[in-house]
Amino acid sequence: SSDLGGARSKHLFTDARRPIGENRDIVECRGCGHAFVSPLKPQDYVSLQPSHHPLDTGEGSHERFAGMMDRMAAAWGRAPGRLLEVGCAMGGFLAVAKARGWSVLGVEPSVAVAAHAAKRHGFEVRPGDYLGVELPEAGFSAIAAIEVLEHLVDPAAALRKMRRELEPGGILYLTVPNFATKALAEEPWEKWPALDPYGHIHYFRPERLTRLLSETGFEVVSLRTQGGRHGDEQIDLVAAPRHPAGVRLADLCEEVPEDRLPPLDRKDVSGAALTADQRAWREQGYLVLRGFIPPEVREPYRRLRERLRSPGGWRCPTPYMHFKELRDLGCYGPLADKLRELLSEDMGMHLNLTGWVSTERNWHQDDYLNPPFINSWYAAVWFALDTVSPECGPFEFVPGSHAWPLLRGDKVKELLTPEERSGPDWPKHSERVLNQVFEAEIAERGVRPVRFLAEAGDVLLWHGRLAHRGSRAKVPGSPRKAMIAHYSALSKRIDMPKAVRHGEGGWYFELDVPLAPEDRAALREPAVSFAERWAGLKRRLFDAS
Repeated sequence: SSDLGGARSKHLFTDARRPIGENRDIVECRGCGHAFVSPLKPQDYVSLQPSHHPLDTGEGSHERFAGMMDRMAAAWGRAPGRLLEVGCAMGGFLAVAKARGWSVLGVEPSVAVAAHAAKRHGFEVRPGDYLGVELPEAGFSAIAAIEVLEHLVDPAAALRKMRRELEPGGILYLTVPNFATKALAEEPWEKWPALDPYGHIHYFRPERLTRLLSETGFEVVSLRTQGGRHGDEQIDLVAAPRHPAGVRLADLCEEVPEDRLPPLDRKDVSGAALTADQRAWREQGYLVLRGFIPPEVREPYRRLRERLRSPGGWRCPTPYMHFKELRDLGCYGPLADKLRELLSEDMGMHLNLTGWVSTERNWHQDDYLNPPFINSWYAAVWFALDTVSPECGPFEFVPGSHAWPLLRGDKVKELLTPEERSGPDWPKHSERVLNQVFEAEIAERGVRPVRFLAEAGDVLLWHGRLAHRGSRAKVPGSPRKAMIAHYSALSKRIDMPKAVRHGEGGWYFELDVPLAPEDRAALREPAVSFAERWAGLKRRLFDAS
């Protein structure tokens, strides 16, 4: 909690621009770092008129709301449901949602604005303060609050009410001005458009907003910053209610008979007979090999990947089927030998993650995404193609967590809604459950995650049960040039019967997954220097003669 104007508050800024008989200060709690207005007085929004909302009807407003709707719908990942917008103003966002098939309802404190929005768009908008508006039909698929929390005297109370009014599996979509924007360090505060102590009561930084959501029963699913010169003047996030109280990692796991596990995972293994790398794998569940991939193996793929416009990489999960450069890298002979040393069997590649930004995927084990007969005959490899720094959202993992119980996908699905568990995006929906479960397990065991920081050519190999995540980049969109490949033991993938050896190197499973048309179109033509064009012209002239 924050010290709202008490002795522990630090003065940040005084706004004397409006001659209303009093100045209003922005202060910061020395305890939690939250910034807010002092004196803490609510604004009168009941008497506002439609003319007070030019951004809802001005140029570009439809595109702005459409972009927000895209992000909310992507997080929802299902057919349109029931949407409540708190503080819906002139109804622009709800109008976009309605056009896309959502059943919508708005709440707006101003009677005049609520009536105008309802008449203009043809949907219901209930006037009044959200905390006082009864919604007996609660059970919303999604609740949106766009530029609202900063106006509320008690945002925590509003968030708790939103949580109660979401259906199981529902999501919360929020935007607020970002008090951590770089703009505040570069120019006088009064020039920042969102600085309004007469209307904005609270000023949120991403970490404080995340904490407030946690305190009110939510888990952040995704968070990004956008807008302004630096792309960071607004916080845009999706959150979901935390899983049912009392669910522990052990409740979602299963003990597997030892004879079904890889040899190094079994108890009756003599340490004296192991190599140093096998001991590290058995004890820690990962292996770092510095400078392992030579330039002649990694650079052809890096050049190919640089031609791809999308920072998220290919949509196709098996681009190795279409590009020899990926097979050369993922099936590099010494790597195949190392995987065989650790898993006691030849391993086949069957998945590539080719994004050059952090996935920001929350805590999980890879093995819960597998069929139950795999039982940790599985490994993943991170290939660093450039420097991986703390700023770009590096891979994080918990050493030794591969010895924790084996997470089972069917048990995780039981905590999802029927629609979520039956759809292809169920792993994404499971994050809201698993992240909290793993956070609790990490805290209870008193272990500390570590980050994989790397240079080009370094690789990280990790166990299928190792707890890991993609951390959030300090600077959104920071490039993290890498490729991740997943491998399974050839004899265990009865669902992938055809394995092919790549020359004298490793193996890959032959899977018929076509490249998406947009993936093919996204490849830029390779850059050709003047010297290369001149050499080609001379060859053609020579051949013609």
